[in-house]
Amino acid sequence: MRFMGGPKNETHFLCGNQQLSPADSKINFACPSEKVLLNYNPVHCDLSGGLDHGIIDRMITLVANNTNESLSYVIMFDGKKIKRGTDIDLIGFESEPLVEKKLKFEAEKNAVDEVVQRAQSIIKCLESDCDVELETRNELNTGIHKCFHLYSNTLLELKQLKKSKELAVHKYKDKIKKDPKLAKAFEFAIDSCRTFLYQIDNCVSGLLSVQWELCKSGSYLNGAFDLFAKNKNEVVLTKQSNVKLFDESIDEQSEDLPTHTVKQRTDKWFDARSKMKVTGSSIYTAIGLDGLKRLHGHFDNVFSNVPNQPFSEQQENAMRHGTESEKHEIATLSSIVLPFLFPNLIYFEEGYYVENNVMVSPDGCLRDAASMTAVYAFEGKAPFGSIWCRQHYKVPERYMTQTIFEQKVLSAENGTLYLCWTPESTTVFRVPVNRSLHSKCMDIIDSIYMKSVPKRPTRIPKEIKSLRQEIKEHVEHCEFLGEFPSVKACEINRDYLAEPFSYHDLMRALMKGKQLMKEVYNLKRHFASQVVVYLLADLDRLWKPELPHAVPIMYCYRGPSMTMEIARNLLEHVVKACTNKGLHIAAVSSDGEFVQLMVKDKKGQPLTLHQLSKNVWNDVSKMKKQELINRLKALNKTHTF
Repeated sequence: MRFMGGPKNETHFLCGNQQLSPADSKINFACPSEKVLLNYNPVHCDLSGGLDHGIIDRMITLVANNTNESLSYVIMFDGKKIKRGTDIDLIGFESEPLVEKKLKFEAEKNAVDEVVQRAQSIIKCLESDCDVELETRNELNTGIHKCFHLYSNTLLELKQLKKSKELAVHKYKDKIKKDPKLAKAFEFAIDSCRTFLYQIDNCVSGLLSVQWELCKSGSYLNGAFDLFAKNKNEVVLTKQSNVKLFDESIDEQSEDLPTHTVKQRTDKWFDARSKMKVTGSSIYTAIGLDGLKRLHGHFDNVFSNVPNQPFSEQQENAMRHGTESEKHEIATLSSIVLPFLFPNLIYFEEGYYVENNVMVSPDGCLRDAASMTAVYAFEGKAPFGSIWCRQHYKVPERYMTQTIFEQKVLSAENGTLYLCWTPESTTVFRVPVNRSLHSKCMDIIDSIYMKSVPKRPTRIPKEIKSLRQEIKEHVEHCEFLGEFPSVKACEINRDYLAEPFSYHDLMRALMKGKQLMKEVYNLKRHFASQVVVYLLADLDRLWKPELPHAVPIMYCYRGPSMTMEIARNLLEHVVKACTNKGLHIAAVSSDGEFVQLMVKDKKGQPLTLHQLSKNVWNDVSKMKKQELINRLKALNKTHTF
């Protein structure tokens, strides 16, 4: 029907016979009706309907049924640009298959819908003056915690996305700074990134407001609504009944005062700290995890009174910010985190402990309200000064030794609660107990600092390599408890009127969260830039306009780049589909982009002499001069037996 293109395909007569003047007609031949065209099937194969991406099994079957065993075929593939709109879909061979993304998104939406339905059932009970069963409330509370964790993971993904876009803008600006002529070229890219960042910030602020309502609802269902923050901006610490701070009237100079009741950063605390060779915050440096140079600096300061290097202005600002933020960390912990996650725990301020000649000063301790036993040690951090995302979404390795020693001196049953506070949000982690890590650190401390005649180390302790690996593994075992909205501690004693709890507010928050999840899903989409089509053809190389020599047997959508591993997997997938139908694939053809598939095998070994020569040259060009000389000398070396 190729000759019917253009204006000739216009028709005014669908049926009937009559005489028409060729000079006045737009078409001068018989045009088959739509019904005739639909029924026309010369290859006797069902080709109706659309063709989904992936293997086109019907086309392979068609070729297999109309071939003989003596014929061989070639598979040709290439990528062609398409308009932006569809997602990257490499039929399951990408790092995160599109099908899995969609299934995960649907599962998350269903989880939110389930909680909404539970809230609706409770509202109906209350409207009909029926009592809500305790089991129903507990089920709703469990669902709220699931949604909270779900939104926390969404915030984590958003912050990672934001970090990548901020990094891109920073790189563009650096290039423009070096060459101002590039400003026009990068103008659109920078504006696109800024628009994207604006959308991310809107989603983050929206999700944090949803998290606030979830924490509020969870606190109400936990029976700890009186502990929850009355104001979204600030909290009066002295009015939090789950916070126990030191009594200001205690005489700090008393010799009988237990060390754990000595307020930190007082003269007595600084005096005790100056007498210690190792403290909780200096363990990482003292044992060599921060490098030999830093270990030497700590050793010289302890035994030779060599002053440490002065802190830079940025470091001093960071430490000042950390000290000022401690009260905000406690405010967020006591008014948001504890009522929602641990309603039966109380925060206690702590002084310092000395165990095995190591001084440890925890930021606090979380004790059971009934038995007063230590459940968690508490460690809070407030990052400062980063141009990108400051929030911690993993416990930094350098703080792991400190948290391990804190939980040990407090005999905390469940480990350490690590909190990272920023003015925008707060992340919380549970660091599990690890006696092995504590024991190994103590062994290194004893070998360096506790000997009768200490010797300055000349190298990093040999145990450090395995210790680093164990710390990395322990970081992965830390449990992410969620991302919470932050509040600040108020210095002035103010009274706030608490907003009453409403199940309707909870439902609205859940529906808003569901809508934001959809927006975040769209922000995380990776759009395809090309369609990769795989064609099957015989080896005759014959071609006529009305007789196509090749048929499409698979297609998929790719982004701007695609690894050779994925390209190889796709090719093997389509070849296997053809061989399973009895077709003999003699060759594969593509353009130069995929030449590595032709000259290297699956393990990266060369398949051609030219590629072997390139590999040898690449290896030799990286060798040092002396290594080359030794290799050349060894070529003609005579072996003696």
